[in-house]
Amino acid sequence: MRRTYISPEFVNSPVPGTLNMKEQKFPFGSKMMEIEDKISISQGTVFWYENSQNEQIDLIAERVSNPKTTNFDTIKKLNSRIDFEKNQSQDQKETNCRWNIQINWYEVLSSYIFSRIKQARTFEGITQRDTLKKNVDLSIREYIDKNIISRYEFLGIDFWIKYERISQTSRLKWQNNFNPLIRSDFYKSGRYSQKINEKNLNLLFNQEFTAGDFSFDWYFDLNFGKI
Repeated sequence: MRRTYISPEFVNSPVPGTLNMKEQKFPFGSKMMEIEDKISISQGTVFWYENSQNEQIDLIAERVSNPKTTNFDTIKKLNSRIDFEKNQSQDQKETNCRWNIQINWYEVLSSYIFSRIKQARTFEGITQRDTLKKNVDLSIREYIDKNIISRYEFLGIDFWIKYERISQTSRLKWQNNFNPLIRSDFYKSGRYSQKINEKNLNLLFNQEFTAGDFSFDWYFDLNFGKI
């Protein structure tokens, strides 16, 4: 072969594919992570092992440390809040008070998927230096945002509510608590309306017993299906 002695203008260096977390679509097929057909984010805890850098490299070595965990009740509690519905009088607040529970369904679903990916060790072998942000967990979150969330649709919410007479408890008026222990058929309720957007779900309902005399506990599950 004849030598040209012309120096190349560019140097080709191999880089990890994990520097780009967006899966590319091609006409004759693309790789994509297998996901659950239906998701019901109910109760339970997922645990997994990883090293101090959040990498999953050597399971035997990682088992020496305590596992990382994600509790679904904790996720739901952190990403939901209850408040008075707007545009109601003080008299209505004292009687048939109207409430708004705002749920960040996007973050709840993302956290659920993240915990399952970690549990399955899907990114096993990926180190910090293999990722653009030099952080494996942030890269997994980015992968979820860019490739997985859009493949699910919201199917509905299961809602529970249990009323407590204020005079028989130490609660204050309008003190309503998130409580996973009330999850039973007896307290399940369908008396609500809902509004949903790209990030949040608003659950709107009227208190069934006088707000001046009763407070309540509440809880919910979220259900999603693969598109």
